[in-house]
Parts: sequence; C-alpha cells; structure tokens
Amino acid sequence: MVHTLKTKPPETSAPATLEAAPATLGAGQRWRWRIIVASFLLAVALPTLIVAAYFTFFATNQYAAEARFSVRSATTTQAPNDLLGLISVAPAATITDAYVLIDFVRSRQLLDRLHTEMNYKAVFSRPEADFWARLDTDLPMEKIILYWRRMVSIGFDTTSQIVTLQTRAFRQDDALQLANAILKQSEHLINDLSARARADAVKMAEQELAQSEARLRLARLAVRTFREERQEIDPRKKAEARQQIIETLQGELTSARARLQTMRQQLAENAPTVVYQRSVIKALEKQIDEERSRAATSATAADDSTIGGLIADYEALTIDREFAEKAYVSAMGSLERVRFDAARQQRYLATIVAPSLPQHPLYPKSLLNTLIVLVGLFCIWGLAVLIGLAVRDHVA
Repeated sequence: MVHTLKTKPPETSAPATLEAAPATLGAGQRWRWRIIVASFLLAVALPTLIVAAYFTFFATNQYAAEARFSVRSATTTQAPNDLLGLISVAPAATITDAYVLIDFVRSRQLLDRLHTEMNYKAVFSRPEADFWARLDTDLPMEKIILYWRRMVSIGFDTTSQIVTLQTRAFRQDDALQLANAILKQSEHLINDLSARARADAVKMAEQELAQSEARLRLARLAVRTFREERQEIDPRKKAEARQQIIETLQGELTSARARLQTMRQQLAENAPTVVYQRSVIKALEKQIDEERSRAATSATAADDSTIGGLIADYEALTIDREFAEKAYVSAMGSLERVRFDAARQQRYLATIVAPSLPQHPLYPKSLLNTLIVLVGLFCIWGLAVLIGLAVRDHVA
C-alpha cells in the first residue's frame, strides 16, 4: 500500500508546466518586438523616405543672392561754447539703426513698398516651383509675411557691425532683383531716418533760439522799465560821480585847513582873512555832509530806495540781460552748426558686398534636411518607446 500511495503524475506534470512558461514568455517578447519595429517603420522610416523622395524627385532648386552692408554715421564734433558744449553724432546710433533696418526688412511695410516696385508674389509663385515651396497668392497677409521671412533672411554681427542679407528664389535673376530691391528700400529707410533726425535737430535749435530771443527781449524790457521808473540811466555811474565830488570836496577842505593854519601863525583870530577862511572850511564841511547824506538817502524824490538798493536792483537786471545776450548768441551759433550738419548726410548705407547673380542653387539642402528629419523622428520615437515600456513595467 505504501508503494501505491506514491504518485508519479505530479512529477511528470511539473516539467510540462515549466516547458510551457518559457514558450509563452518568448511569444510576448516577439510580439512587443514586432510592435516596436512596426512603429519604427511607420513613425521614422516611412516619413524619412517620404521626405527624401520629396527632396530627390520633387523639390525645386532655389538660388540665393547675398549682400553685406553696414549702416554708417558721419560724426561731427564742434568746439565747446559756454552753454551747449559738444555737438556730435554718437557712433552707437548705427547699431540701433541696424536693428531698425532688420525689423524693417522682416515687416509688412517693406512688402507694401516692394509691391509698387516689383511683383514679389509672382517671384515666389513661379510655375517651376514645387507645390510645397510655392507661395499661394490667396493666403492672408499674415501668412505671406511668414513665408517671406522663410525666403528672406537677414542677420547682424555685433562685432563687425555688418548686416548680412540673403534672398532665395526659384530663378537666378529673381534672387538678384529681389536683393537689389530690398537694398534700395533699405537705403530709402536710412535716408528717411537721417532726414527726420536732421529736421528734429533743426527744429529744436530754432525753438531754443526763439526762447533765447524772448528771454533777451524781456531782460532788455526790464532794464528799460527800471530806467524810466527810477529816472536813472546807470545808478552805478551816479554813485561814482557823487563819490568823486565828495573826494574833491575833501581835497579842497584839506587845502583850506592848511591855509587857515598858516594864517593863524601870521594873523590874529579876528582878522577878516582868518574869519573868511573859517567860513570857507565850514561851507566845505557842510557840503561834504550833504553829499554823503544824499548818497545814503533816496535816489529820487518819488522813491525812498537807497542808492545801494538801486545799484543792487540794476546789477541784477544787467546780469540777467548779459546772460540772455550770451544765451541768444550761443543759440544762434548752435542753429548755424545744426543747419551745417543737416546739409550733410549723417547716416548712410555702405554696401560692402553687392549682390551678384547666383550660379549654383544652394537650397534646398536635401541631405541635411533629410538627416534633420531622421534624427528628430528617431528621438521622438525612441522617447515614446521608452515611456511606453516604463508605463507597461509600472502597470505589471
């Protein structure tokens, strides 16, 4: 009975289960591998083949015309004067003008100006252009601008301050004509900016001259009013004249006292000559006191201001008048200099490399674009596969 209790079937069924498990696991791996390969073919290989076929059999050659130029500024320096100092055109303004020019080339304003000179829509919608690169003339202006920025590129080197312009077209002469037209409109823009700056400078100088002239007129009117109200041409000269009179009287008084001293030595005190000399001395002393009193009291009978106050008021008015005269002369000189500078062209477009007729098409770059598509799709596909495997392992 002991031997009959030993069961053999479990021993034989265990190996069968172990053999079946590896077979099931291998089938799942093969299925996942097939999905990965199929996804690679659909997401990477097939689009890359389509792009390669487009660039190989359908893409139209594009010719590029390149031009290099720089925005220059004529700097002028004048000798400093009392008020305005140095008048010059800053060289850094050319960098700002370069960025303004770049924005202009990429803007709708340039397209509106080009429309009157050449039909740029016909240039980009040539019959030989392929369906992908050709411009649809029925597109709205916003999308046409995006297409324009793709076919016309412009950059700025801050080190050399050189602007590089490149135009692409499906015909050689179209690329050259487009580059020359953009250069022409860019030169017009720089000339307009320069003319506007010159006009603003002249206008500001004229306004400064008008203000200086009005200030001078008011200063002269104040001096004239002072003279009419105080009946004094120049209080300083009047004070100097009175001081000179006092000094003269003092000199005469000194001489009279000396003569009186001499007379006392020879004549009696009651002698007529001595009495007369004493009266002369008293008269001189009285006159000196009156002149001093007059110099310290009112300048006119109608005004009780002292001569010192009159002098202070007059000097303040004359200082304002002299400053206004100097400001007026300086403003006139500044206006003449600004007009002289305005007669010259301060900003101009200096063409370093003129556009020439292209001989060989540079676009489209088939191999580079195909590699970019391949690498980009492969990275996206690989990232998606990794995320899918990570999610599957997390769920399992």
